[in-house]
Amino acid sequence: MKGEKEFLTQFPECVYVSVDNVKAIEILLKKNKILQENEEIDRLSIAGEGNMNIVLRAMTNQRSFIIKQSRPWVAKYPQITAPIERVNVEAEFIKLTLQHDDLNQYSPILIGHIPSHFLLILEDLGEISDFSVVYQGAKVTSEDLSIFATYLDALHAIEVLSFPDNLEMRTLNHEHIFHFPFQKDNGLNLDEIQQGLANAAMPITENLKLINRIAELGKVYLNNDHKRLIHGDFYPASFLKTDSGIKVIDAEFAFLGPKEFDWAVLLAHLMMSDQPFEVVNEFVSLFTPNRNLDTQLILAFAGVEILRRLLGVAQLPLNTTITKKTAWIESSINWIMNGNLIV
Repeated sequence: MKGEKEFLTQFPECVYVSVDNVKAIEILLKKNKILQENEEIDRLSIAGEGNMNIVLRAMTNQRSFIIKQSRPWVAKYPQITAPIERVNVEAEFIKLTLQHDDLNQYSPILIGHIPSHFLLILEDLGEISDFSVVYQGAKVTSEDLSIFATYLDALHAIEVLSFPDNLEMRTLNHEHIFHFPFQKDNGLNLDEIQQGLANAAMPITENLKLINRIAELGKVYLNNDHKRLIHGDFYPASFLKTDSGIKVIDAEFAFLGPKEFDWAVLLAHLMMSDQPFEVVNEFVSLFTPNRNLDTQLILAFAGVEILRRLLGVAQLPLNTTITKKTAWIESSINWIMNGNLIV
């Protein structure tokens, strides 16, 4: 298991963030004027199950806040190398969204950013869960959909003069969205995930036209000609429902990309969380001409997102049957190849 030794071998000047490293973190935060002179950290604890990064809650003698640090690997899958600069990209995303009145209400307050230590300090939104409860039967409301659409409209409307290209993170994401899940010999035993899944995947790995279409979509994703800022991972685990409304978090995949990608990812997860037919159709109805969205591109990206979640490394906490997954696979192929709106 990778840990402090491996991290400090690569980044010896950095403070390694862990629940046991209170004093070093306290000194660093005081040096950067994030802690007051008479403020001390009483304890650190894990704040939720982070996929990409380590996320801790700091309790001081005056307040609490969140500390987030990236590693040169994925926190949940340490065997996967990941760009350590990702948390600095997230910081730039938060700084940008906080500058806009129609977006700042959805972002956590940025208390501090120490880029040399790959460190973010954010407001503590409390002991709350993210929207991942939808995978266990919770329903997405019309109000939720309206908020998500309002957020995406405002985000994609920003005129961005400069933003990190985040190419290393996009390349990592590209591999696990558009390539790895569709390779015959990728080493992933799908039947260990759920019996029958390997058989359900066969129509994909044997379909050269489909594989080529997915590769074309991957090129659209990696294209550097896009001008719109996108979140890049707009799915239930990136949303928190707080006392002050929905907050959007975890923007380490953000870049200037195709705005359809954000809409597509959410559509895919509405399907995979088995939302009622009416909810999915209501969301699809938001792809109106005034939003200037390419509906076929949304459907194609959404189909790929469903397939990669079912057949790739980044599995979701789904409690569903192989029959249902097979139906989702069939719908996804139709979305990718035909852009058919039927859900």
